[in-house]
Amino acid sequence: MNSQDDLKTRFSKVRNQDQATAPLFGQVLGRRRRAAPLWIAVTVPTLLVALAFSLHLKPPADTPPLLDWSSPTAFLLETPGGQLLRELPKVGNPNLEIPRSSK
Repeated sequence: MNSQDDLKTRFSKVRNQDQATAPLFGQVLGRRRRAAPLWIAVTVPTLLVALAFSLHLKPPADTPPLLDWSSPTAFLLETPGGQLLRELPKVGNPNLEIPRSSK
């Protein structure tokens, strides 16, 4: 027997064994339908409790808006010479004076 025929025969046997032990599609689909109400029964009350808490909790009136907040270490981001990195140099400026050393 050729190796390809041998592989076909072995896969055929395995396929037949799987078909004999596999549940019917309707049974699998029916199991899924029974599990969905439990998922919904847990999710809906959880969302309602979360909504109730979010409506009940309000920030104090004296709290500054989040957009105005600055971290305590923001000054560390300002480096010496940072202006040089933010601006483009002017190339070819005719008014540029080059100091010449006298010997």
